[in-house]
Amino acid sequence: MSTPSFYQIIYDAIDSNIKKIHTAMPAIVKSYDEKLQKISVQPCFMDKEIDVITGLEIPRPLPVIQSVPVLFPRTKLSYIHFPIDIGDYVLLIFLERSIDNYTQTGGLVESDSNYKHELSDCVALAGFYPFSQPMLGVNKKALQIVNSLSEIKLTDDGKIYLSNRGAVSTEAKLPDEPLVLGNILVEFANKLIESIDKIADALQKNIGVGNLGAPVTASPSLITELKKIQIDLKENKIIYLDNNETNINSNHFFGEK
Repeated sequence: MSTPSFYQIIYDAIDSNIKKIHTAMPAIVKSYDEKLQKISVQPCFMDKEIDVITGLEIPRPLPVIQSVPVLFPRTKLSYIHFPIDIGDYVLLIFLERSIDNYTQTGGLVESDSNYKHELSDCVALAGFYPFSQPMLGVNKKALQIVNSLSEIKLTDDGKIYLSNRGAVSTEAKLPDEPLVLGNILVEFANKLIESIDKIADALQKNIGVGNLGAPVTASPSLITELKKIQIDLKENKIIYLDNNETNINSNHFFGEK
């Protein structure tokens, strides 16, 4: 066996240390603590070790990583949380220094360890799935929030939908329906029409007396104009609120008829 050169020794030393630097990798969730929003994960990438007998490289799984913080969109008072199940995929991001002190107290912290990019110092982002498991029923022009069979969809034409997706496949998806606002809008329109009617009735009656005690009546043209407004409101109510095609007055949610 030949003696390695000085160059080879330096190269092997650098290469060995570079292999210890972790940056990012996918992982599989083994458990989830929803109270503290942390998971245990099995990294998907495997390491290699040399077989002492054959001298060949043998792949071996990396150890399970415990207490990995899950990153959800959040601030002090608001957040978006979604369920995480065993078997879900996440993307691990390995931090520059130990996160032990930070995860306990937050704020400015000093690392108690000289290690960098260690396997245990990572956070998780949910959603890094292989192409063999794509999201189904995606609308490329809509914002969709989906939880199993429930969906909220905001389309680019300004419509909001609540729906029951039924089966996961898009073919089995039940029809979407507009978000129900009908009862409130109809009640508002009826009260508005009623108010116009009361104003017109009041103006048709004597509303005061003149200098000699004679009653003063409202202008006929004003009453006529109010009546026209009332008719327009009724027609618009029929067009926009009572029309079955808009389904605005439906009491049914989630695609049920």
